[in-house]
Amino acid sequence: MNPYHNMKVLQPSTESIAIIGMSCRFPKANSLDEFWDLLKNGKDTITEIPKERWNLEKFYDSDPSVERKTNQRHASLLSGVHDFDPLFFNISPAEAIEMSPSQKLMLELAWEAVENSSLPLSHVKGHNVGVYVGNIWTDFEHYRKAKNARATLHSAVGMSSNVVANRVSFAMGLLDQVW
Repeated sequence: MNPYHNMKVLQPSTESIAIIGMSCRFPKANSLDEFWDLLKNGKDTITEIPKERWNLEKFYDSDPSVERKTNQRHASLLSGVHDFDPLFFNISPAEAIEMSPSQKLMLELAWEAVENSSLPLSHVKGHNVGVYVGNIWTDFEHYRKAKNARATLHSAVGMSSNVVANRVSFAMGLLDQVW
């Protein structure tokens, strides 16, 4: 017996979808204009890993088989990943400390996308707005462990990759409707 026998097949929608605001962060490009300039002019974004990211002398080894070391001295990295104003998003500083940079970045990007759209946030709140986020693993938990950070009541959610879209939806008031 086929368990999918009574399942309804969804047909493609004829409704239009409009993308009315965008934002981005790329290495050496903190806006869409800067990103376009990188692409148009073929600029290289690879630089030596700065001391603010990690101590190269402590973690570098030219031998890639050495455990707990990296053989990379260069990377394309986002700038300003720790520049976040938690109070702007009604997030306590204690909670912000526990949030992964990807959660903070997505909040900033979502806000910028709304600003870029020329729509006031009041026109977005409570409407059928989808938040879709692709987010892969992060080394934020390892960073916290290296700092001997203790777990707090914000740690689990702050380190989770699977709550990024929900955090954005909640912060921007997009949870008013249940489908």
